Amino acid sequence: FVNADYQIGAMNDAAREITSFTKEQINNYLVQGAEDKRAESVYKMLKKVMGGESIEWEELEFIDINGEKRWMALNARRVYNSGKVSGVEGFIKNITARKNAGIKLLESEARYKALFENTPYDVFDLTVEKRFVKVNQNFLNCWGDLDGRKLNALLPRSFSTKISDLCNKAATNSSSIEGSYFHKSDAKHYRIIIAPNITEDKHIIGYAGLIIDVTEAYNLLQEKRRFAEALIQSSEDEQRRISREIHDSLGQMLFALQVELSAIKLNFCKDAADVDDIFLHAEGLLTKSMHEASNMCHRLHPRLLDDFGLHEALEDLVESVKKVGLIEISFLWQLEKPQLTKNEETAIFRVVQEALANVLKHSQASRVELALQRHENSLKM
Repeated sequence: FVNADYQIGAMNDAAREITSFTKEQINNYLVQGAEDKRAESVYKMLKKVMGGESIEWEELEFIDINGEKRWMALNARRVYNSGKVSGVEGFIKNITARKNAGIKLLESEARYKALFENTPYDVFDLTVEKRFVKVNQNFLNCWGDLDGRKLNALLPRSFSTKISDLCNKAATNSSSIEGSYFHKSDAKHYRIIIAPNITEDKHIIGYAGLIIDVTEAYNLLQEKRRFAEALIQSSEDEQRRISREIHDSLGQMLFALQVELSAIKLNFCKDAADVDDIFLHAEGLLTKSMHEASNMCHRLHPRLLDDFGLHEALEDLVESVKKVGLIEISFLWQLEKPQLTKNEETAIFRVVQEALANVLKHSQASRVELALQRHENSLKM
């Protein structure tokens, strides 16, 4: 309570903690102009109320006696005694925590708004009933003004259905989820990210979504893939050509030479003591050369792969490993009409070939198992 002469007549402990005014301080402020902002604030409030204007709620920011910044809510009214104004009474409520929380919320909203508007992707907010409540300018430019409309207003319908399905999955998992979509009409690829908006008590109140145009990245990846396939094809074509040349040229010549040497051996003078040994040695070298040439052709590019396919080529490879006698090997083929391209068959064969070579060289294993199986939309090896 403050009387009509601005003397403090009553103050509880909470108010004293904030102000620590004596009875004379406010009056001293009026007389001497004290540099106390708290006293100045209280004086302005008192003057306002003394003039007949009650204060139901007024928020003030000032520094308390400990030098800490506080937000206070003031309430005051005139008090009458025998029809005359006898003073002012009221309360001061500390609202610092609530005010700071509000300031932080405003700052957070400002940062969110800046992020929402300035992100280079299409951003949108949906209610839990999947109705648009907010979209950024990029979304507006790409998909039109859908503010307040249901998700199925987004066209094409297959696109909105895809987003709806992702929202359902995000709600089930209570976490963000991603998906992809191909827009046939303009041949564009999109990446979609949906995150559920969840309250502290674990209730989903909506969804935040992000649509990213990844067409350029997808096309670049496809171009790199085509280039890699072209390199593989070029390498395999070259190895196939060399393999045929060795087989058709060197192999035939060595075979002809072997026939000629055999003929010479049959008709050679029997008096030469060591002629049999010479020709036996020559035949052995030729046979070894032909065998090596055949192996070289097979290593460069197995003819079975072209002529009969991956299954037969792998069986032949497994048999060749068995013949080495260093390791036991089993082969399980569980593919029915795998419908693989030539490049895919070649890649798989090369991987198996390299893997078996590494096993023989480095593993010191006694047994190896090779299996090819269908696994959903993939081939598991």
